[in-house]
Amino acid sequence: MKSSMTSTSHTGMITRSEIPPRPAVRGRLWPLKRKYKHMKKRLIIALDFSDYADHLLTYARGLVLASEADVVIVHQSTLTAPSLTDVDTRKKIAQQVNAENLSIIKDLLQKADFPSENVRIEIGDQHLMITLEKLLEEPYDHLLLMGVKGTGTLKKIFLGSNVVNAIQELHCKVLALPKEANRLNPQQFLVGVNPKFTLNTEQLTSLMGYFQPQVKRLVFFSVVSSSENPDKVETYLDHLVRKFEGAFQIQTKLILEGDVAEQTKMLLTDHPGSLLVLQRGSRYFSDLVFRKMLINDLIYEGKVPLAVLP
Repeated sequence: MKSSMTSTSHTGMITRSEIPPRPAVRGRLWPLKRKYKHMKKRLIIALDFSDYADHLLTYARGLVLASEADVVIVHQSTLTAPSLTDVDTRKKIAQQVNAENLSIIKDLLQKADFPSENVRIEIGDQHLMITLEKLLEEPYDHLLLMGVKGTGTLKKIFLGSNVVNAIQELHCKVLALPKEANRLNPQQFLVGVNPKFTLNTEQLTSLMGYFQPQVKRLVFFSVVSSSENPDKVETYLDHLVRKFEGAFQIQTKLILEGDVAEQTKMLLTDHPGSLLVLQRGSRYFSDLVFRKMLINDLIYEGKVPLAVLP
């Protein structure tokens, strides 16, 4: 290791018939375009020493074994030193703290039976976002894995400031994992879409590459407002079906505007063991996650991991 210091019907929900997969073709993959096709996958794990660190590493281990991705574990050390401490003394304190944290991380990795090859550890007191930005400049197909924590009123602040900042500021796929989520990797993706915000299918394809061959089903769903033409939404869903059919079971659903939160929770209940996938900037993502603050019910109480596409 390298270390560095520094789909059933419900009221208001329209369920379309399931589209079965074609006979499996050995080695068949859905089309992967442009730059991600030949890029090596790399999983970045933002790790702290909270009580869900073990769970995060167990989940990450499944991703690494499935995708053969390289790994970078990032930890931001917290230094405690008087404000007037000179540079040399502060440097010595940082070295000691980082060394102690490196030892803790190695113990956590050993406890999780984490693969030891191609694992790099980045430890330092530099702000987490700065470290992540630098790592994302390197030529890899990145997935950032972060834990979701918080109790009481803290849950209302979405997923925690670091996860929010990562989703808003970093151009990469972000996977937010609540502590109570199933430790097994999901067999299906629930993908929220809207014709007004074209789905980043390249990044979705890249994300699926981290979970193969576990993923067996894709469920594309869309919220239809009273001002929208459902036929237009249906047409877009059909487009996505044609694009991804052949390797998966595929379902599509329309969620009628109203109590979107309850209908979405029904969707998640009908598909246990799923990964909820949303795209940053889409109306559904903005309304559901940030403005209405319903992520508490969907992610914490639903215990469902959330992936956000750039």
